[in-house]
Amino acid sequence: MPRQAISKVKGRDHKRRKIGQRADAKALENDIRSAAEQAVSDLRLRLGQSDALDLLRAVKFERMGRDPLDPNRQINSNLMEQVNQTFTALVSVRAVEYLFDHHPEAAPFRLNLGTAPGSDIESLDGSVAAEVFAATYPNSNNKLKKDIQKVKEKEDTAKHLYVFFHCPGDHASYWDDNVRVIPLGLERQPNEDRTSEE
Repeated sequence: MPRQAISKVKGRDHKRRKIGQRADAKALENDIRSAAEQAVSDLRLRLGQSDALDLLRAVKFERMGRDPLDPNRQINSNLMEQVNQTFTALVSVRAVEYLFDHHPEAAPFRLNLGTAPGSDIESLDGSVAAEVFAATYPNSNNKLKKDIQKVKEKEDTAKHLYVFFHCPGDHASYWDDNVRVIPLGLERQPNEDRTSEE
């Protein structure tokens, strides 16, 4: 499906995306990868031109990051912010793929990425609400606990509540009351590459 298949929610910025089918999720992942490749290319150019501290200063303080959702747009922040946004967006892609597998009847889904209001992922019919994050540890800054509490606020309206996350290491899925907490890998599995048939 062409790249235009990912639609912006009317009147909102590019951080709110409607994902109607798997091809839309794949197109978003391609944008994320493209932005990462451009940032790494920029970084490689600097490697030969800077000493170690100058390079680390640039990574920390200069506006050299790319927007993971729009690879042609430089973000008004540093490369570290791009890294954070990149992995949260990849977790969102994997989470929406999970939702297509387990709740296809609830599609389309809206991704509210970055600072966009609403649950990080919600079905347009209101039956699914999810929060997502990527961190070095599941309990970093109490993120997991906060996201579970946030998604529980949707109990009255959403039938399926989730927190999806990615952290290094081996983590098991579990239930916290009626919130399903699911760790996700970021690698694309060979059988997940279903874009043409859906």
